[in-house]
Amino acid sequence: PTGESSPTPSASSSARPSSSASATETPATPSDQAAATPTPVAAPSTTVILGDSGSALATTSGPTGAVVVGYDSAGAAAWHSPDGRNWQRASLPDGATPDMRLTAVAASDLGYVATAANCTNECFGGQMWYSADGMTWTDTSTAITGGILAHLAAGGPGFVAIAIDPLAAGNPGVTPTVLASADGQTWESDQPADLLEANVHALGSMGDLIVALGTRNAETGQLEGSWITADGRTWDRYDNE
Repeated sequence: PTGESSPTPSASSSARPSSSASATETPATPSDQAAATPTPVAAPSTTVILGDSGSALATTSGPTGAVVVGYDSAGAAAWHSPDGRNWQRASLPDGATPDMRLTAVAASDLGYVATAANCTNECFGGQMWYSADGMTWTDTSTAITGGILAHLAAGGPGFVAIAIDPLAAGNPGVTPTVLASADGQTWESDQPADLLEANVHALGSMGDLIVALGTRNAETGQLEGSWITADGRTWDRYDNE
Protein backbone atom coordinates (compact mmCIF):
# COMPACT_ATOMS: atom_id res chain seq x y z
CA PRO A 1 0.00 0.00 0.00
CA THR A 2 1.06 3.42 -0.74
CA GLY A 3 1.66 5.65 2.36
CA GLU A 4 -0.01 8.97 2.71
CA SER A 5 2.20 11.92 1.96
CA SER A 6 2.64 14.70 4.51
CA PRO A 7 0.68 17.78 3.63
CA THR A 8 2.69 20.62 2.21
CA PRO A 9 2.42 23.80 4.36
CA SER A 10 0.73 26.57 2.55
CA ALA A 11 2.14 30.05 2.31
CA SER A 12 -0.69 31.38 4.43
CA SER A 13 0.40 29.28 7.41
CA SER A 14 3.95 30.69 7.46
CA ALA A 15 4.78 32.87 10.49
CA ARG A 16 4.64 36.56 9.71
CA PRO A 17 5.38 39.56 11.97
CA SER A 18 2.25 40.88 13.60
CA SER A 19 1.21 44.28 12.51
CA SER A 20 0.57 45.15 16.19
CA ALA A 21 4.31 44.92 16.96
CA SER A 22 4.86 48.22 15.25
CA ALA A 23 2.75 49.90 17.96
CA THR A 24 4.94 48.68 20.88
CA GLU A 25 6.38 51.69 22.83
CA THR A 26 10.11 51.94 23.40
CA PRO A 27 10.77 52.01 27.19
CA ALA A 28 12.28 55.23 28.53
CA THR A 29 15.98 55.10 29.21
CA PRO A 30 17.33 55.99 32.67
CA SER A 31 18.67 59.25 31.28
CA ASP A 32 15.19 60.18 30.03
CA GLN A 33 13.69 59.44 33.45
CA ALA A 34 16.36 61.47 35.24
CA ALA A 35 15.67 64.44 33.03
CA ALA A 36 12.03 64.42 34.12
CA THR A 37 12.86 64.51 37.88
CA PRO A 38 11.99 67.95 39.29
CA THR A 39 14.75 69.92 41.02
CA PRO A 40 14.07 70.21 44.79
CA VAL A 41 13.44 73.73 46.05
CA ALA A 42 15.41 74.83 49.13
CA ALA A 43 13.31 75.61 52.17
CA PRO A 44 13.26 79.27 53.22
CA SER A 45 15.58 80.27 56.04
CA THR A 46 16.41 83.31 58.16
CA THR A 47 19.80 85.02 58.38
CA VAL A 48 20.79 86.47 61.77
CA ILE A 49 23.13 89.46 61.56
CA LEU A 50 25.34 89.93 64.65
CA GLY A 51 27.34 92.88 63.34
CA ASP A 52 31.01 93.70 63.93
CA SER A 53 30.62 93.76 67.72
CA GLY A 54 28.44 90.67 68.12
CA SER A 55 29.13 87.04 68.85
CA ALA A 56 27.21 83.80 69.39
CA LEU A 57 28.70 82.21 72.51
CA ALA A 58 26.62 79.11 73.28
CA THR A 59 23.75 77.02 71.94
CA THR A 60 21.45 74.25 73.14
CA SER A 61 18.41 72.27 72.04
CA GLY A 62 15.31 71.96 74.19
CA PRO A 63 11.60 71.18 74.26
CA THR A 64 10.57 73.83 71.70
CA GLY A 65 13.67 73.96 69.51
CA ALA A 66 17.18 75.42 69.42
CA VAL A 67 18.43 78.48 71.30
CA VAL A 68 21.57 80.52 70.60
CA VAL A 69 22.82 83.09 73.12
CA GLY A 70 25.50 85.75 72.95
CA TYR A 71 25.48 89.47 72.35
CA ASP A 72 25.36 92.12 69.66
CA SER A 73 25.71 95.90 69.55
CA ALA A 74 22.63 96.29 71.79
CA GLY A 75 23.96 93.98 74.53
CA ALA A 76 22.86 90.50 75.57
CA ALA A 77 20.91 88.65 72.88
CA ALA A 78 19.18 85.32 72.33
CA TRP A 79 17.55 83.71 69.31
CA HIS A 80 15.12 80.79 69.07
CA SER A 81 14.35 78.42 66.19
CA PRO A 82 11.81 75.58 66.07
CA ASP A 83 13.54 73.93 63.09
CA GLY A 84 17.11 75.26 62.86
CA ARG A 85 16.24 77.31 59.75
CA ASN A 86 13.92 80.07 60.85
CA TRP A 87 15.16 82.20 63.75
CA GLN A 88 13.49 84.86 65.84
CA ARG A 89 15.04 87.18 68.38
CA ALA A 90 13.93 86.34 71.91
CA SER A 91 12.51 88.75 74.47
CA LEU A 92 14.90 89.39 77.40
CA PRO A 93 14.12 90.52 80.97
CA ASP A 94 13.45 94.21 81.58
CA GLY A 95 16.55 94.39 83.78
CA ALA A 96 18.93 93.49 80.96
CA THR A 97 21.57 96.19 80.45
CA PRO A 98 23.74 96.98 77.40
CA ASP A 99 26.89 95.68 79.12
CA MET A 100 25.43 92.20 79.78
CA ARG A 101 26.58 89.13 77.89
CA LEU A 102 24.87 85.74 77.84
CA THR A 103 27.72 83.30 78.37
CA ALA A 104 26.08 79.86 78.72
CA VAL A 105 22.76 78.13 78.08
CA ALA A 106 21.31 74.70 78.91
CA ALA A 107 17.96 73.00 78.40
CA SER A 108 15.90 70.03 79.53
CA ASP A 109 12.23 69.11 79.74
CA LEU A 110 12.05 71.75 82.49
CA GLY A 111 12.82 74.56 80.03
CA TYR A 112 15.83 76.72 79.24
CA VAL A 113 18.37 78.38 81.58
CA ALA A 114 21.04 80.94 80.67
CA THR A 115 23.75 82.78 82.58
CA ALA A 116 24.14 86.52 82.06
CA ALA A 117 27.40 88.21 83.06
CA ASN A 118 28.22 91.89 83.53
CA CYS A 119 30.96 92.78 81.04
CA THR A 120 31.82 96.47 81.29
CA ASN A 121 35.55 95.88 80.82
CA GLU A 122 36.01 92.31 82.01
CA CYS A 123 33.12 89.97 82.72
CA PHE A 124 32.17 89.46 86.38
CA GLY A 125 29.20 88.45 88.49
CA GLY A 126 26.14 87.01 86.85
CA GLN A 127 22.42 86.32 86.87
CA MET A 128 20.36 83.23 86.18
CA TRP A 129 17.66 83.65 83.50
CA TYR A 130 14.86 81.21 82.75
CA SER A 131 12.57 80.58 79.78
CA ALA A 132 9.86 77.96 79.37
CA ASP A 133 9.81 78.25 75.57
CA GLY A 134 13.17 79.79 74.59
CA MET A 135 11.44 82.95 73.38
CA THR A 136 10.48 84.85 76.54
CA TRP A 137 13.13 85.12 79.26
CA THR A 138 12.73 86.18 82.89
CA ASP A 139 15.20 87.09 85.62
CA THR A 140 15.11 84.52 88.44
CA SER A 141 16.42 87.08 90.98
CA THR A 142 19.39 84.78 91.58
CA ALA A 143 22.73 86.52 91.14
CA ILE A 144 26.32 86.45 92.30
CA THR A 145 28.62 89.43 92.77
CA GLY A 146 31.98 87.67 93.12
CA GLY A 147 33.66 85.78 90.32
CA ILE A 148 31.74 84.91 87.19
CA LEU A 149 29.07 82.35 86.33
CA ALA A 150 31.24 80.39 83.95
CA HIS A 151 29.68 76.93 83.70
CA LEU A 152 26.14 75.59 83.34
CA ALA A 153 24.64 72.14 82.71
CA ALA A 154 21.26 70.38 82.79
CA GLY A 155 21.17 67.23 84.89
CA GLY A 156 21.57 66.09 88.48
CA PRO A 157 18.92 67.87 90.54
CA GLY A 158 17.70 69.76 87.44
CA PHE A 159 20.30 72.41 86.60
CA VAL A 160 23.73 73.18 88.08
CA ALA A 161 25.89 76.26 87.56
CA ILE A 162 29.38 76.99 88.87
CA ALA A 163 30.85 80.43 89.49
CA ILE A 164 34.62 80.82 89.66
CA ASP A 165 37.04 83.64 90.36
CA PRO A 166 39.42 83.57 87.37
CA LEU A 167 42.20 85.17 89.45
CA ALA A 168 41.90 82.89 92.48
CA ALA A 169 40.36 79.60 91.32
CA GLY A 170 42.42 76.62 92.38
CA ASN A 171 44.43 78.55 94.94
CA PRO A 172 44.78 77.30 98.53
CA GLY A 173 41.62 77.82 100.56
CA VAL A 174 39.46 78.87 97.57
CA THR A 175 36.20 77.04 96.81
CA PRO A 176 33.99 77.76 93.79
CA THR A 177 30.34 78.66 94.26
CA VAL A 178 27.77 76.10 93.10
CA LEU A 179 24.16 77.00 92.28
CA ALA A 180 21.60 74.19 91.98
CA SER A 181 17.96 74.26 90.92
CA ALA A 182 15.22 71.66 90.62
CA ASP A 183 13.17 73.74 88.16
CA GLY A 184 15.50 76.35 86.65
CA GLN A 185 13.74 79.16 88.50
CA THR A 186 14.54 78.74 92.20
CA TRP A 187 18.22 78.37 93.02
CA GLU A 188 20.27 77.43 96.08
CA SER A 189 23.87 78.56 96.48
CA ASP A 190 26.64 76.65 98.26
CA GLN A 191 30.42 76.25 98.44
CA PRO A 192 30.81 72.46 98.79
CA ALA A 193 33.84 71.34 100.79
CA ASP A 194 34.35 68.60 98.18
CA LEU A 195 35.34 71.31 95.67
CA LEU A 196 37.93 72.99 97.88
CA GLU A 197 40.75 74.40 95.73
CA ALA A 198 39.08 73.17 92.55
CA ASN A 199 39.51 75.13 89.34
CA VAL A 200 36.64 73.93 87.15
CA HIS A 201 37.31 74.21 83.41
CA ALA A 202 34.18 72.52 82.03
CA LEU A 203 30.82 71.20 83.19
CA GLY A 204 28.56 68.64 81.55
CA SER A 205 25.99 65.94 82.19
CA MET A 206 26.08 62.16 82.02
CA GLY A 207 22.61 60.72 82.48
CA ASP A 208 21.36 61.95 85.85
CA LEU A 209 24.84 63.02 86.96
CA ILE A 210 26.75 66.27 86.62
CA VAL A 211 30.46 66.00 85.74
CA ALA A 212 33.02 68.77 86.32
CA LEU A 213 36.49 68.70 84.77
CA GLY A 214 39.45 70.76 85.95
CA THR A 215 42.42 70.91 88.26
CA ARG A 216 42.92 71.21 92.00
CA ASN A 217 45.73 72.49 94.15
CA ALA A 218 47.81 69.83 95.89
CA GLU A 219 51.13 69.60 97.71
CA THR A 220 52.65 68.15 94.55
CA GLY A 221 51.25 70.94 92.37
CA GLN A 222 48.19 71.09 90.12
CA LEU A 223 46.41 67.77 89.67
CA GLU A 224 44.02 67.14 86.78
CA GLY A 225 40.81 65.40 87.70
CA SER A 226 37.05 65.29 87.69
CA TRP A 227 34.16 65.63 90.12
CA ILE A 228 30.78 63.93 89.88
CA THR A 229 27.54 64.85 91.67
CA ALA A 230 23.89 63.83 91.63
CA ASP A 231 22.58 66.77 93.65
CA GLY A 232 25.08 69.62 93.27
CA ARG A 233 25.95 69.50 96.98
CA THR A 234 28.04 66.36 97.44
CA TRP A 235 30.82 65.73 94.92
CA ASP A 236 33.07 62.70 94.41
CA ARG A 237 36.60 63.52 93.24
CA TYR A 238 38.66 61.43 90.84
CA ASP A 239 42.27 62.56 90.42
CA ASN A 240 44.27 61.79 87.31
CA GLU A 241 47.59 61.12 89.03
